[in-house]
Amino acid sequence: MKLFVSLWYRGLLFLSVYWIGNQYTHAQLIISQYYEGASNDKCIEIYNTTSSAINLTGYNIKIYSNGSTSATTINLSGTINACATFVICNSSYNSGTVGYTANQTSGSLSHNGDDAIGLYNGTTLLDLIGDIGCDPGTEWTGVSPGTEDGNFVRNAGYCGGITADPTGACGVGSFTSFTSANWTSFPLSAGTDLGSHTSSCCGCSGPVGQPTTETTADSSTPSCTYATISWTASTTADNVIVVVSTGAIGSTPTDGTAYTANANYGSGETIGANQYVVYNGSGTSVIVTGLTPGTTYNYAIFGYDGVAADCEENYLTGGNFGSFTTLSACDDAQITSLIVNSCNGVAEGTDELIIIQNGSEPVDIDDMLLELPNSDWCNSGCGSNTLVNNPTYVSDLNTQAGCSPDLFVYSNPIPAGATIMIFTGDPPSTVLDYSSNCGAPGAPIYVIFMNNSSTTGNFLNDGAATKIIEIDFGNGQTDSVAYYADDVDQNDGGSVNYDDAGNPTYYTSTNCVYPLSARLAYFTAELSDKDVSLNWATFSYDEMESFFIQRSYTGEDFQSIGEIPVNGNSDQFEKFKWTDKNIPDQSLLYYRIGMKSYDQSWNYSEVRVVHSQSDLIRYYQNQIIFIIDPLELISGEVFIYSVNGELIQTADLNESLTLPFHHKGVYFVSVPAKNLVVKLVCF
Repeated sequence: MKLFVSLWYRGLLFLSVYWIGNQYTHAQLIISQYYEGASNDKCIEIYNTTSSAINLTGYNIKIYSNGSTSATTINLSGTINACATFVICNSSYNSGTVGYTANQTSGSLSHNGDDAIGLYNGTTLLDLIGDIGCDPGTEWTGVSPGTEDGNFVRNAGYCGGITADPTGACGVGSFTSFTSANWTSFPLSAGTDLGSHTSSCCGCSGPVGQPTTETTADSSTPSCTYATISWTASTTADNVIVVVSTGAIGSTPTDGTAYTANANYGSGETIGANQYVVYNGSGTSVIVTGLTPGTTYNYAIFGYDGVAADCEENYLTGGNFGSFTTLSACDDAQITSLIVNSCNGVAEGTDELIIIQNGSEPVDIDDMLLELPNSDWCNSGCGSNTLVNNPTYVSDLNTQAGCSPDLFVYSNPIPAGATIMIFTGDPPSTVLDYSSNCGAPGAPIYVIFMNNSSTTGNFLNDGAATKIIEIDFGNGQTDSVAYYADDVDQNDGGSVNYDDAGNPTYYTSTNCVYPLSARLAYFTAELSDKDVSLNWATFSYDEMESFFIQRSYTGEDFQSIGEIPVNGNSDQFEKFKWTDKNIPDQSLLYYRIGMKSYDQSWNYSEVRVVHSQSDLIRYYQNQIIFIIDPLELISGEVFIYSVNGELIQTADLNESLTLPFHHKGVYFVSVPAKNLVVKLVCF
């Protein structure tokens, strides 16, 4: 019985609110001034009596000349601010005589004293001067000196507008509301008062009727530091606000209050302690950013009616509630491969690539900054070096690949977990064979184009200095990789792959088949007693003859110690294993996987090092420690670079294996004698 009474009372309350809310007429636009001067000095001023700006799209003025019932229509454009004016004049008006610069002009605004003028929203009449279909002779009378060559201003208390054409007999007095109670006459000189209007009408009439139904079918999709909240909009609500909190949402929004939303959590207004408004509008979803990984968030969606800010909002406060937990395991975006020397030798610079595996967060291309050895690229602050979309190039690449569905797509933002390919040329490479990637894991590939037509190149593949590439992804993530220019094959197809730690592996591909040796999903090497277990997996392979397991004692001069024939093609995820038994008594062993194609071309995996020590180079309490074996596999000079390529420090390992280092951040330790570059995080 209590439930029935409650529902009956709520329904009665709703009916009461609805009845009260409809006792007033919503304020509107009115004609606030009529100006009909000499020659083409003709103007009409419109006033916004509401407390919200109004977009004038769809609004119009109709001129009924000389008693005609057919009108010349002038469509309005622009915005009229809350409690402000909008002036439209004839295209040939004299601004000096009129005394105001019009917001809009039209050659059709050429009214005389005997014309009727209507202000409409679509076909709805909002206000009227005169009597449609009536010709009074020369002018409308009622306020002296009459509308011929006249300048009349609506009085401050006039708020409603004439929404119906007069029905009385046609004559000079049939413009029945043209009285001194409503209008005041001014001289024509300097267009007195055009562009400003004094009114007692502009204000808040209070909340409108409440919506009758809530939003429905809400859902949430969390990631690490962001989440998407979606809902189905109520057909009875103008708008919704979405509130997010780490605690319970125990507050409700206040009627007549417009809440400022910000999708970055913690930045919007609150409806209660730590209960932040992340969305306010008429849409059906919001992406909330700035969240903490592994954290549970609660949300509530409140629908409301009313469009006048801080005035008409009436919230249905039952609410639509939900929750989500952000992911705790967050992967960063990583640079995985570079083609730093065109594989066909024709268009250096324009046939080079950067390949990225995106992490747990989407990437907004407009927030990215690419710092290459020869140039910087971004969409704000890099001059003409911008990152662009080109639908024609996307189509050409898909035609080249021949995949169905398409292999290449453009999207901004780029979703989490995507494979990203940055083409350094404009137009991009048209020589690579992408066909083996059709339907393979990692598809589709999200493309970005650098508007670079130069063939000078961006990677500077000459000289002995270490080259560094850094990408700021604009979402709190950066990645840096380094390579030796001297170690890149100076012939066609010089490329570099990087493991998770950023260690480079150099290889050459002259057959221009993508993804080159990056077809490996992973490759690991683990020591167990006297055996080394090698495990790897492929996303796909094409025209492959065999995998060769190769070993080295120095990181150079690899020898094949095993073979796994595959003899064919695969677009499936496949795993492989090989055990190196009875390994030699050696502190360090280097392993890689060689991939031999039917055309006898070779590609290689990253190199994996097996050793008894946990690390070859370590940072600990302001020191860099180098671990070597009796054969001094690591010796000689070392160089330490910052991520932007600046040489920070040098040392000679023949003198000491401990190097004092008082810098914080990410650095690259280079040992040229052993062709070794290690990324070191110093904190």
